[in-house]
Amino acid sequence: MSDATAIPAPPKKPRRWRDAREIALESLVRLETTGAYPKEFLNARLGASALTDADRNLARELVRGAVVWQGRIDHTLSRLLTRPLEGLPPPIRNILRIGAYQILFLEHIPAYAAVSESVRLARQHGHAGTAGLVNAVLRRVADRSEAYSLRSADVVAGEMDPVDRLAILWSHPAWMVRRWVDRLGPQETESLCRANNRIPPVILRHNGLKGPLQTLLDRLRAEGVRVRPHPLQEGFLVVEEGWGLFRTPLFQEGWATVQDVSAGLAVHLLDPRPDETVLDLCAAPGGKTGFIAERMGDRGRVVALDRHAGRLRRLTENVRRLGLRSVETAALDASTFDAGDDLSIRCGAFDRALVDAPCSGLGVLARRPDIRWRRGPSDLRELAQAQLQLLSRGAASVRRGGVLVYSTCTTEPEENEGVVEAFLAAHPEFEVEPARDCLDENRSAGVSPAIAAVANLYVQTWSHRHDCDGAFAARLRRVR
Repeated sequence: MSDATAIPAPPKKPRRWRDAREIALESLVRLETTGAYPKEFLNARLGASALTDADRNLARELVRGAVVWQGRIDHTLSRLLTRPLEGLPPPIRNILRIGAYQILFLEHIPAYAAVSESVRLARQHGHAGTAGLVNAVLRRVADRSEAYSLRSADVVAGEMDPVDRLAILWSHPAWMVRRWVDRLGPQETESLCRANNRIPPVILRHNGLKGPLQTLLDRLRAEGVRVRPHPLQEGFLVVEEGWGLFRTPLFQEGWATVQDVSAGLAVHLLDPRPDETVLDLCAAPGGKTGFIAERMGDRGRVVALDRHAGRLRRLTENVRRLGLRSVETAALDASTFDAGDDLSIRCGAFDRALVDAPCSGLGVLARRPDIRWRRGPSDLRELAQAQLQLLSRGAASVRRGGVLVYSTCTTEPEENEGVVEAFLAAHPEFEVEPARDCLDENRSAGVSPAIAAVANLYVQTWSHRHDCDGAFAARLRRVR
């Protein structure tokens, strides 16, 4: 592609705009080269900067937007390049993505500003040739921005498989879309993809040990935080307004913690009681651990395991903030620990155990948009084997008559029903207890009648249906 004539210099913009883009670019390159989602890295960079709140939000918006819409953006860019996008250096590739995202999705940023700032970054991270390439490509994106917009069918060219078209329009891998179309149909799959691309709400869980829910609501209102109750569970509040929430005294005092409703359903299914012993095998960052202890009235013993000591430290800090005393922690790998190790973890020692297994994360794509580009079909089979091993470890810790709950934050049957069925085939001493029966019995604990929408034999939530993360949970009982 020949370099286009340089565009006229736009009005001089404040330095703060450029800094936001530089930090966003650094974060995206780090994600691409290390595979680590850059939330903590991005927050550290922003915390050390002198950016205004508006420009911090711009940096976050550029990172999230470029990741969420990467498939759509890459399809657009590839139609305008004469060389493979994958062959460009990571900084130049991500400069193009940031620039295209601003042009196509951010109406408050003029196209000329997006182009000129991208060219400036390309000069810093490349040379005159790459700067000319960025200039030429992004000018063409700007010239045809209407044709490439979400409203236009011209985003895909010629005859195309309906699955591929949905994958491009909503920026998901085709293999993922095809699975959902086979199970849900094209119309519902489009709704699911749209939900995966939204900014998910912050959901708070009321800590009932601190005081009544109404007191929390009154204090939130006084702090200018506007919430609404979530229909699936009492005490779970969707934050609609209130950016300073986490700096408020009520949050620091442990009146509330951040937790999705789907995670709370797994704890309701576990149904821990006061004075029991409960094992949480994959506990960090500890949202479910804290809810278990709260459901027990902080009476009894909750043993939280995780193999990452750093993640356990964060769990401990959160437990301390919530004012919980019944939680013990151990940095142990749940897939390999020996019965009788630390904290008296013995075979049959626990009344209940929760196996919240590491999974593909396909139910939380709104919160972790990078996952869609890092997973493949083979991952589901490999993860299912590890999940089955974890579930078997958890089973060994449960006494006769005790309860074992298996949960994930994915919607895929290989990791959910498939794992439970394989476990039951190998462990006839366990039986499934229907999730709806258990949750119906827990109405007094705050479970809404709307639970019928997500529970039958198992619990299964979907982000586009239930206004929460996609998740799965099964309740098993050792009967012999």
